[in-house]
Amino acid sequence: MSETKERRELPPKLEEASGHRVWKKLMKLHFIKTKTWNIVTGVEIQPTDDATDSDLQKFVQKEARAYSDLVACLKGNIKSLAVELDTV
Repeated sequence: MSETKERRELPPKLEEASGHRVWKKLMKLHFIKTKTWNIVTGVEIQPTDDATDSDLQKFVQKEARAYSDLVACLKGNIKSLAVELDTV
């Protein structure tokens, strides 16, 4: 049985601050589509110690996907700044 990798379409990369307003809206739509918006906004937080391993693993995977998509949609100096400011 062959394993297929999910292909996600990402919004265009943010190359300079002047394109931020449109990029921000496209990113919000992307995060809503990938069901990671609540993690990005802090509405959904890491499960507590009494959560199941499965719930914790699901959260960690969604959080990693959101961060990965965010960084993948940045370019140049903006990307470098985001990586340096990483709080994950």
